[in-house]
Amino acid sequence: MKTILAAIAGPDLELDPAIRLVVFPGAEARAVRARRLDTFLAQAAAYARRQRTYVVPGLYVKDEALCLCLLDETGDVVLEQQATHLNRSWAGDLRRGDVVTVAEAPFGKVALCPDVDVYKGEAVRIAALQGAEVLVSVQVIQAQDYSREMVLAGAWQQAQQNCLFVLSTSNLHGCILGPCETASDGSGFLAEISSTTPLQAELSAEKRLAAYKAFPVFKSLNPRLYRNHLDELCK
Repeated sequence: MKTILAAIAGPDLELDPAIRLVVFPGAEARAVRARRLDTFLAQAAAYARRQRTYVVPGLYVKDEALCLCLLDETGDVVLEQQATHLNRSWAGDLRRGDVVTVAEAPFGKVALCPDVDVYKGEAVRIAALQGAEVLVSVQVIQAQDYSREMVLAGAWQQAQQNCLFVLSTSNLHGCILGPCETASDGSGFLAEISSTTPLQAELSAEKRLAAYKAFPVFKSLNPRLYRNHLDELCK
């Protein structure tokens, strides 16, 4: 992984040209369902080319699945991830995906976490075992359900137990996280939870490596056992 600047910011903002990854803020469920896919992706691609940065434009519905994608600097889709789990907002008419993949970007390996997948430890762990270093989580959250504890139980926890940088956004919040040791105050929050954007942070490869050396979580795991019992573990 290489050290980069990353941001959560709206597509109408011109950002520091040094930023290498931009995640657009989350939206409400009805706005996600109303997106015209060709137009939505074309606008995001134009932004990626203009800013010369990688972009995750937000949730959309494709082939009856809830999806996130990663666009490269030329606006091409280099990773598309279907949600492997669905909450009651989507479960009535959408289907679940069954594959978790990662993409190689010039700055490191990226995984995408649509909606409630960020609370499913097996989904994120599968991405981490494929070498993911940066995770993007985009959620839809009902206002009455939202709390700081949701972030701690989801994106913050995944950052710690998988030694990941996590850009987390929803229709209600945004924050940028990493292993606790990568934050100046030891909290794991590189950009604190906020309802407004832009949010920006440095994702330090050196600090992430130091955090892993302090707690080498993957040395205690048994990937061969996971592969042999994947169906039972993820059922």
